[in-house]
Order: sequence, then structure tokens, then C-alpha cells
Amino acid sequence: MICMLRGSVYLFILMVCLFSIGVIADGNANVPLVSVPSFSITSAGEESNELNAGAITAEQNSDPAVRATNKISAGDSLFIGENHLDVSSALGTAGSIAWWQSGNEGNVTPDVVLPISSPQVFFVDPVFFVLKTGEWYQWIGNQKGALAFTIHDPSLSLKILDISNDEDVTGKDIKRDDFGTFVIETNLYPALNRTGYLPSDSRFKITMTDPAGDSEDFLVGSFGKVHPLNQLQVDKPLWYWIGLLDDHSVPDINDGWNTSATDLNETLIYKPGVYKFRAECNLNDMKDNYKAPDGSDYTNKTVSIAQTVTLVDDAVLIDANPKQVVPGESFVTTITGSPNTEYYLWMKGTSFMSGQPGDQPPVITPGQENVTHDATPGPFIIGNYVFSAGAGKTIRDDVPHDSVYNGTQFYGMVKLDSTGQKSVLWNTSAATKSTSYTPSIERKTDAGYVADTCTVTVDSTMPVNIMAAGTQPFHRGNSVSLSGKNSVSDITYLFMTGTGLPASGGSLGSPLTPVLSDVPSGFDSAMVSDNDTWAYNWVVPQSVPCDGTFTLYAASMPKNLTDIGEASSGSVPVVISSPGNTTSINLVSGWNFISAPYVLADGNNTMAIFSGVNSSGHSVLSYNGSSSSWVTMKADDLFYPLHGFWIYSVSPVEIPLTSGNGTITPRTLEKGWNCIGILSPDRTAGSVLGPLGSLWSYLVGYDASVQQYTAPLVEGSPSVDSTMLHVKEGSWIYIKENTPFSG
Repeated sequence: MICMLRGSVYLFILMVCLFSIGVIADGNANVPLVSVPSFSITSAGEESNELNAGAITAEQNSDPAVRATNKISAGDSLFIGENHLDVSSALGTAGSIAWWQSGNEGNVTPDVVLPISSPQVFFVDPVFFVLKTGEWYQWIGNQKGALAFTIHDPSLSLKILDISNDEDVTGKDIKRDDFGTFVIETNLYPALNRTGYLPSDSRFKITMTDPAGDSEDFLVGSFGKVHPLNQLQVDKPLWYWIGLLDDHSVPDINDGWNTSATDLNETLIYKPGVYKFRAECNLNDMKDNYKAPDGSDYTNKTVSIAQTVTLVDDAVLIDANPKQVVPGESFVTTITGSPNTEYYLWMKGTSFMSGQPGDQPPVITPGQENVTHDATPGPFIIGNYVFSAGAGKTIRDDVPHDSVYNGTQFYGMVKLDSTGQKSVLWNTSAATKSTSYTPSIERKTDAGYVADTCTVTVDSTMPVNIMAAGTQPFHRGNSVSLSGKNSVSDITYLFMTGTGLPASGGSLGSPLTPVLSDVPSGFDSAMVSDNDTWAYNWVVPQSVPCDGTFTLYAASMPKNLTDIGEASSGSVPVVISSPGNTTSINLVSGWNFISAPYVLADGNNTMAIFSGVNSSGHSVLSYNGSSSSWVTMKADDLFYPLHGFWIYSVSPVEIPLTSGNGTITPRTLEKGWNCIGILSPDRTAGSVLGPLGSLWSYLVGYDASVQQYTAPLVEGSPSVDSTMLHVKEGSWIYIKENTPFSG
């Protein structure tokens, strides 16, 4: 796909723009590229799919003369951008047409007289007609004749409806099992009334892009019917895609986009995720001729806004907070699902317990609104529910039966509120067994089951934890108050890990010195007080080898990171940087792919720092992975770490950077292509991308000195561990699933 803009455009097309095609292991993906040479990524066994800039040609329009929609009769409506119109019949014997500005219709002399020398190839030129819409009359011998035609500025919009619930879901969710439809609002419908019009002449269509980036020209409806998305017969100002019988002014509430349609193998055709739809009309090439000022398709005129809808399965989620308690404490499970819907909730897999004090699970706190239980003696309407993947077991088969509640407080029926949420309180006590538990939520649907679980631990021993007080980042030489709890031992052992430090951890006072398990003298330590708390004043040493995020550990025993599982422990991340640390980015002539190496100081942290760069009219650009689109940066937009930015410079220039005190928050990389940068210092790709596991496929750097991409790195190849990634340089990365990234 090529991004083309009119006007001064643009070395950007030759060097920066935008989308070449690569074939990757996860399927086809549009790869945003920024270099003149061809580029492809090919997996083993797949054909290369290269696309050279010089090989791209414009799509050839079919001959408009064969379309009945270009035959204009007297009184017809014409639209800006239409071309090759035969207006002979509308002109009659007139050789010119005349137009009166609104309010001047009573004047004898028109405001504009336009001679028509070639009535068989009339062009409603946007440059001329955009301010001269309305009625145009035959002009014969300086006399006003009959109405020739009326010229309109086209309008086109699209909404997405959940017709099963009579709800506008444009930009929202549509649930599986519901039918979707579209409503087009436009003034272009009179074109279908032109003399000789045939259904095949229609140039109305709706484009669809599914979550995988693929497109179709039809959607499956009820009973397997195929409903086309092109050559739509939009003959009304408010037109429903699937009308009631032949009346498209009324939607068919029993047909449309069947979100639960399956193929011959009973596999769902439409996967959950974001679907994009856009209405278009290229009536007599109007979409090609009538462009927005920036050269793009004219939104709300020849194309609608690209609208989205998210297809969601009837999913349910459950989460526990806190996830670890001691007997006597309470916790909450928060359930998120379908609004005003009931779900079964129980403490799964606890039937092995006796239910007696000391050997029973947590209980649901009684008396909660919209949480119901079976009566203690029965009947067990809730408890007799047969849950999924339980080999025919009921909920009552899966929980113990105590002497007080007969097991009924270990499960219940929960009704979610109008927002689709409900928080349920659970109690523990001395009667609760110390172990890990699995609260479970489930509901049976027409399509099967929706279910989720979470984990909560009841532990009679308090875990060790650690907190770091103060505003981060911390600078070398700063005094940082560390504190926490430790009910396991009398001494808390401390160490740290991070970039440039020993793999199993270094001491807090001397980070480059490795700590060894079972050698207490090598650890910094803090005595635990009678109330099971500890405190330690840590002065950040100058020997911390680089700026970045490090992890501090507190343990009940002198165990390093390798053996930390043998002790009770807790950890906390800290960001360390140099105060007022100053460096610079050196831009070269041409396009530069850059990134901030750390959080920048206030007043030095926006795109305004590049205001002195002679960019020859080019904008600073970033890339939005979620929408697969470029973003033009403004002067007050932040220049932030972990992201990649494109900037053009006519000549080499140095941009100074000053570090600040902000905390670096990991960003979420979206499925597909993302522009990233790394934090200081330079590191191998393996160490940077290791936390992503196998969730990435390709990483492609850019060598600004030669204005070309570097060879792509492929996940799993040996070169990942030897290739260096450099701070202040951006890279493209292809992600298989959304995942956090900390640089």
C-alpha cells in the first residue's frame, strides 16, 4: 500500500512511505517501510513477496462510457468529482450553462456562464464547482432556459448497528450471536435514478477489514446467506444494508452480519477482535478526482469515516485482590462479563477437604446483594449445576460439605450489574486451610461455556516484602528509604539485579560484587523488629554501571536470584539515572529513526526540541500499532522513551538531551508492527527482547548513514544474542500478541 499526498509530496513517498509488503511466519502483514530499496521478510518455505518502489503503478479505471450513470438527463443531480458525463440531453440546444448565486436568482444576468464545448465528456471539476453548487440552467442566446442539472457536494456517512438489540455499536462492542447491519446516510442516492441505470452500474460499496488485516467483499447472514458489500443499491438518503424484504428504509431484524456464522467444519468464520468498515462511492471516478486538501480520500464526501466495531465472545473474567492473605483476612473477587447476567461462582477443586475447621476453603461472605446461595438443607438448584471440563461433576461434587452450611457458602450465584461487573467478598478464618485456591466463574451459553479462574493464596506465614520511598528516578548518591515486613526470620537480606550487574544479583552497597547463596556477609541486611518490620537506608552507589530500571530484592534467607525460591522474598523495581545527565542525538542528512534514551527533563522533553531542524516541510512522525497508522507529532507532544520516531533533516544537526526525574512506565506493544527504542545502555537484542519470549517475530533496524534498513533479526536465530541495539536509535518490531515492553 502506498501512502500518496498531493501538493509538495514528497520525497516521503520515495524514502519514507510507507507500506511495503512482507511475508512473515504469522501470515501476511503490511510492513511499514522507510527506504527506497525493496524489502521483504520471507519465512522458510514461503515465496518472497518483494515490492519495489519503481514497480508500483496506478490502478487503471475502467471505461466510464459504458456506465449508464454517466448519461445525464435534464433535471438530474450531479456531484462534484464526477467525470466523463454525457450532458448532451440536459443541455438540449444550449452551448452554455448559467448559475446564480443564492439570493441572486431574480437577477437577469447570471453570476457565472460556463460554455460547454464537449458535452459528452463533462467534468464536475472540484476546483471550479466546489463554491458553485446548486441549480445550473441552460443558457441560450443570453437567455435563461430550462434547468439543466443540479450540482451537489457529496456527503457519505456510515454507522454500525447491533440489529438484535436495536443499538448503535459504532466504535463499541457487538456480542457473538447478535446480528450486525449498516446504515448509510448520503445525498448520492439520486444517481440510481438516472436514465438507463442498471444495478451493475452501482459504485457504492462497504469495505471490511477483519482483525487479521484481511478483507472480504461479502458477509454471511442468517441461514448461510451471502450478502455482498459492493454494488450496493443505495437508493435512499437513509439506507439499511439488509432491508425488510425490498424496503431498505427499514432494517431486517432477523438478518444481517451473522457474527456466529460457521463454515462447513462448524468453525466460526468471524474471529473476535476489531473490524473496520468504510462506505465508499466512486460514481464516475468521483473518489479519484475529489480529494481532501492533503490528497487523501475525502472523508464524509466520497468515503465515510472508517468505523470500527469489536466482536466479543460472551467472555467472563475473574480476578482476586489481594492475591495473598493470612487467615482472618478477607479478599475480593471481581467478576467482569455480560451486564445483568447470572454466573456460577465457587471455590473450585476443594472437594478433597473435609470441610471441618482447619480443613476448609474460604467462604463467600453472606448477605451480599445479587449473590444468592442454596438453602442449607436444599434443594440445591445452584449446587447441582454440571460445570464444564468436570467429567460430569456438579458444583456440590467439587466443594466440601461442612457441618454449619452444608457446603453452600463455598459457592453461589452472582448477578452482574448494568456495567457487567460485580465484586464478591470472601472471608477466611482460623478454620481456613493455608493453601492456594482457585475461585471459578462460569455460565453455559448457546455456543458452549464461558468460564475463568484466578488464584488466591491463604498463608499463615506473612510473606517478606520491600518498598522504596521517594520519587523516582533515584540519582547516584541519593539516600533511599527501604522498608518492609518479614515475619519469617530475624534478618532481611537485600540484593539487586539489573543491566550490567551479576546475573544472580549484586549487593546494594557494591552492585558489581556478586552475592552468593548461604554467604550472609556478602548481602546487605536489616534487622527485623518485634512487630515484624524492617528498615534500611540505602545510598545509591556511584558504581551502578548505567541508567535504567533495576530490581531490589528482600529475602528471609541469604539466597541470591538463582536460589530465591528457597526463601520467602519480595521485590520492588527502581529507576536510577544521573541528575541532569546530558547527551545528544546527532541527526544526519535525510531520514532519521530515533528514540529518547531516558525520561527527559521538563522543558526539554517535547518535540519542540527539534524546532530548529530544517525538515524541508516534513513532519515528525510516530506509528500507532493499534490502528496501523502514522501519527504526525505536534510541538507539545512528548518525546518519550521506548518509542521510535521519524524525523527528516536537510543537513546534519546535533540535538542536546537532558535527563529528568520521571518514572519510566513499560509500554504495551500491539500485535503487528511497532516502532520502539531502548533504554541506556547499548545491549544485545537478546537481552532487550528476552522478556518478550517468543511473542516477537522480526526486528528491523535502520542505518541512517546510508538511508537503508539493516538485515532483519528473526526470533530464535543465533544472531539475536550477538547483534547490538543502540540507544537513541529506533527499530521496527513485529509482535504476535499484545505484550508489555520495558526496553
